[in-house]
Amino acid sequence: MATKLQVLMQRIASLTNEMNKMRTAEAAMIARVIVSLKAQMRKHGITVGHLAGAGASVKVAVKPAAKPAAKPAAKPAAKSAAKPAAKPAAKPAAKSAAKPATKSGKIIGKLPPHDNRLRVKPKYRNIKTGETWAGRGQQPKWMVAQVNAGKKAEDFLIK
Repeated sequence: MATKLQVLMQRIASLTNEMNKMRTAEAAMIARVIVSLKAQMRKHGITVGHLAGAGASVKVAVKPAAKPAAKPAAKPAAKSAAKPAAKPAAKPAAKSAAKPATKSGKIIGKLPPHDNRLRVKPKYRNIKTGETWAGRGQQPKWMVAQVNAGKKAEDFLIK
């Protein structure tokens, strides 16, 4: 009669064998998925670099689809039966700006669609015209003219 220990040892061996078969099947399935993913990436022109910024807005270079084989040209119908070519549909108006850029939940300004940087809040405002400057880069002409006229940059700070 087999002891409890022998029964447990047989059960462990059986489970280990089953686990190894499952691991082998899983590895084969993963290999098939990877091969499929690589084929899809090649087909759509996606690189690993595109995957790195998957959570961000990423521009993907679109590969043109393969052209179908040319069909033999049909004989033209009689001129009286031919319909005039329809005009192509008008293109929808392009959006003037992308979603507003935010920093700390505050809307700072709108950016063009191709620009994904955040705008910086302006620090200085021209009292006469309302023009603003963030204090970065070269001083605008209105600021230079006012400073040369004897005013201080602090006079234009936005409070």
